[in-house]
Amino acid sequence: MTEHVNAGNAAFVDGDYEASLQHYSAAIAAGGSADAYSKRAAAQLQLACYAEAAADATASLKLQPTLKAHWRAGQACFALQQFEAARAAFADAAKLEPSSRELKRWLRKCDAEVESATGAAPSPVVPPAAAPAPPLAPVTDSSKIRHEWYQSSTHMVPT
Repeated sequence: MTEHVNAGNAAFVDGDYEASLQHYSAAIAAGGSADAYSKRAAAQLQLACYAEAAADATASLKLQPTLKAHWRAGQACFALQQFEAARAAFADAAKLEPSSRELKRWLRKCDAEVESATGAAPSPVVPPAAAPAPPLAPVTDSSKIRHEWYQSSTHMVPT
């Protein structure tokens, strides 16, 4: 099974999503791990097979709930215009990684779609251990700001 997953990973990295889909399907037929279902869902997302991607992400979540499986389920549901299901998947992912800006952006996108469809704003999801926002930096006179940098032939590092 792991040889099929490894071959699928290599094909996925090379952009050969059809081949990666075949390898992940072979891995699922050989023993069906949560990782194989999740990776096959990623390949199906790349091929715009959103219903199949949602089914594989759900199968992966039943075996072992992971951040990537929630993420892929959310993306597939969003593409299928199932915005409340997508929002639920992204909210579950946000519980696993509350500091992710990308997940917060997807939650806002889902909220906007639900609101435009129903006319009512959904209840906000607050991650369990949400840290307060850091205080804003004081506004300073731009004429007193000093910029320094180090530059080599390949990099520039501003301070």
